[in-house]
Amino acid sequence: MANNGTAPGDGWEIEDNLDEVETRKDVQPGRYLCRVASMEKKPTKDGSKDFFNLAFQVIDAMAPETEASIGGRVFDIFNINQAALWKLKALISACSFDSTGSRVPNLIDCEVILDAYEDTYEGRTNTKTKRYKNPQTEGWSGLHETRDASEPAAKNLANQPEKPAALAQKGNAASAGALKGKSVSTAKKTSKPDDEVEI
Repeated sequence: MANNGTAPGDGWEIEDNLDEVETRKDVQPGRYLCRVASMEKKPTKDGSKDFFNLAFQVIDAMAPETEASIGGRVFDIFNINQAALWKLKALISACSFDSTGSRVPNLIDCEVILDAYEDTYEGRTNTKTKRYKNPQTEGWSGLHETRDASEPAAKNLANQPEKPAALAQKGNAASAGALKGKSVSTAKKTSKPDDEVEI
């Protein structure tokens, strides 16, 4: 059957030029400075649990042999179960957020240092991530980018919700104790599902 005057066997004309589209870059194993490009909460196949699917865009590389990975993306899954929450907790901490309680902040645009590595499961090899570090506290000196550990973590702290006044005052142990383990977001922040997710 014809489709807009062209048989399916002949293909279709589109407005854009495929010559101008870059193919997806593979990220080689190595240490990188990355930015969280996307973060989605999805259900598992059986629907029994949820997980976070994150994309890390490579900003800079540590070694010359991995420079070609700059601009590429690494995708990783963070399972929401007690045995696997250590990984999500480490990433939240590396992004300068409070990693206590049961609310997960929106980590999009957070900069983080990580190791990319290959993991093989059921015959399929995928690139995974581990060893998350804060570039503003740990420092970063890569091929093209530098983050001074002596400077405040302005980029990551800009994503962090403001702390309640009770926690801002040093020495107020009673107030801090009362809020231990709870979300430190302001009322405005907790009202936005895009900023935090209950797990």
